[in-house]
Amino acid sequence: MKIISLTGRLLFALSFVAYGINHFLQTVKIASYIPDYFPFPQIWVYLIGVLFIIAGISIGLNYKARFAGIGLALMIFLFVIILYLPNFMSSKMAITTYAAFIGASLFIAANSKN
Repeated sequence: MKIISLTGRLLFALSFVAYGINHFLQTVKIASYIPDYFPFPQIWVYLIGVLFIIAGISIGLNYKARFAGIGLALMIFLFVIILYLPNFMSSKMAITTYAAFIGASLFIAANSKN
Protein backbone atom coordinates (compact mmCIF):
# COMPACT_ATOMS: atom_id res chain seq x y z
CA MET A 1 0.00 0.00 0.00
CA LYS A 2 2.92 2.36 0.56
CA ILE A 3 3.78 2.37 -3.15
CA ILE A 4 0.18 3.26 -4.03
CA SER A 5 0.18 6.12 -1.52
CA LEU A 6 3.56 7.37 -2.75
CA THR A 7 2.46 7.17 -6.39
CA GLY A 8 -0.72 9.12 -5.65
CA ARG A 9 1.17 11.75 -3.68
CA LEU A 10 3.78 12.19 -6.44
CA LEU A 11 1.22 12.39 -9.25
CA PHE A 12 -0.77 14.98 -7.31
CA ALA A 13 2.38 16.95 -6.51
CA LEU A 14 3.68 16.87 -10.08
CA SER A 15 0.33 18.12 -11.34
CA PHE A 16 0.63 21.26 -9.24
CA VAL A 17 4.24 21.81 -10.26
CA ALA A 18 3.01 21.61 -13.87
CA TYR A 19 0.14 24.03 -13.14
CA GLY A 20 2.64 26.43 -11.60
CA ILE A 21 4.95 26.26 -14.60
CA ASN A 22 1.95 26.81 -16.87
CA HIS A 23 1.24 30.07 -15.02
CA PHE A 24 4.59 31.34 -16.29
CA LEU A 25 4.05 30.03 -19.84
CA GLN A 26 0.43 31.25 -20.23
CA THR A 27 0.53 34.39 -18.08
CA VAL A 28 -1.55 36.64 -20.35
CA LYS A 29 -4.26 34.03 -20.93
CA ILE A 30 -4.55 33.13 -17.24
CA ALA A 31 -4.52 36.81 -16.23
CA SER A 32 -7.57 37.34 -18.45
CA TYR A 33 -9.60 35.12 -16.07
CA ILE A 34 -8.93 37.40 -13.09
CA PRO A 35 -11.78 39.82 -12.35
CA ASP A 36 -11.21 43.48 -13.19
CA TYR A 37 -11.47 44.56 -9.56
CA PHE A 38 -8.16 42.77 -8.79
CA PRO A 39 -5.23 45.06 -9.49
CA PHE A 40 -2.10 43.77 -11.25
CA PRO A 41 -3.49 40.49 -12.62
CA GLN A 42 -0.16 39.30 -14.03
CA ILE A 43 1.48 39.60 -10.63
CA TRP A 44 -1.31 37.43 -9.19
CA VAL A 45 -0.69 34.85 -11.91
CA TYR A 46 3.03 34.75 -11.11
CA LEU A 47 2.37 34.56 -7.37
CA ILE A 48 -0.09 31.70 -7.73
CA GLY A 49 2.34 29.94 -10.08
CA VAL A 50 5.09 30.15 -7.47
CA LEU A 51 2.72 28.95 -4.73
CA PHE A 52 1.60 26.00 -6.88
CA ILE A 53 5.22 24.99 -7.49
CA ILE A 54 6.16 25.31 -3.82
CA ALA A 55 3.09 23.34 -2.71
CA GLY A 56 3.76 20.63 -5.29
CA ILE A 57 7.39 20.26 -4.22
CA SER A 58 6.43 20.26 -0.55
CA ILE A 59 3.78 17.60 -1.03
CA GLY A 60 6.00 15.52 -3.32
CA LEU A 61 8.86 15.53 -0.83
CA ASN A 62 6.47 15.15 2.10
CA TYR A 63 8.14 18.14 3.75
CA LYS A 64 5.66 20.43 5.51
CA ALA A 65 3.01 18.65 3.45
CA ARG A 66 0.30 19.27 6.05
CA PHE A 67 0.82 23.04 5.74
CA ALA A 68 1.07 22.82 1.94
CA GLY A 69 -2.11 20.72 1.68
CA ILE A 70 -4.14 23.10 3.83
CA GLY A 71 -2.74 26.13 1.99
CA LEU A 72 -3.47 24.58 -1.39
CA ALA A 73 -7.03 23.68 -0.34
CA LEU A 74 -7.63 27.23 0.89
CA MET A 75 -6.18 28.76 -2.26
CA ILE A 76 -8.31 26.58 -4.54
CA PHE A 77 -11.40 27.28 -2.43
CA LEU A 78 -10.81 31.01 -2.93
CA PHE A 79 -10.47 30.44 -6.70
CA VAL A 80 -13.87 28.78 -6.72
CA ILE A 81 -15.45 31.65 -4.76
CA ILE A 82 -13.80 34.44 -6.76
CA LEU A 83 -13.57 33.01 -10.28
CA TYR A 84 -16.19 30.32 -10.72
CA LEU A 85 -19.20 30.91 -8.48
CA PRO A 86 -20.07 34.22 -10.17
CA ASN A 87 -20.50 32.22 -13.42
CA PHE A 88 -21.92 29.11 -11.80
CA MET A 89 -24.04 27.93 -14.72
CA SER A 90 -21.08 27.80 -17.08
CA SER A 91 -18.61 26.62 -14.42
CA LYS A 92 -20.21 23.53 -12.90
CA MET A 93 -17.57 21.09 -14.16
CA ALA A 94 -14.71 23.37 -13.12
CA ILE A 95 -16.23 23.66 -9.66
CA THR A 96 -16.54 19.89 -9.29
CA THR A 97 -12.96 19.42 -10.49
CA TYR A 98 -11.72 21.98 -8.00
CA ALA A 99 -13.78 20.32 -5.27
CA ALA A 100 -11.81 17.12 -5.98
CA PHE A 101 -8.54 19.06 -5.72
CA ILE A 102 -9.65 20.56 -2.41
CA GLY A 103 -10.60 17.12 -1.11
CA ALA A 104 -7.30 15.58 -2.20
CA SER A 105 -5.34 18.47 -0.68
CA LEU A 106 -7.14 18.07 2.63
CA PHE A 107 -6.65 14.30 2.52
CA ILE A 108 -2.92 14.79 2.04
CA ALA A 109 -2.84 17.35 4.85
CA ALA A 110 -4.69 15.00 7.21
CA ASN A 111 -2.41 12.07 6.41
CA SER A 112 0.92 13.86 6.53
CA LYS A 113 3.05 13.64 9.61
CA ASN A 114 4.62 17.07 9.27
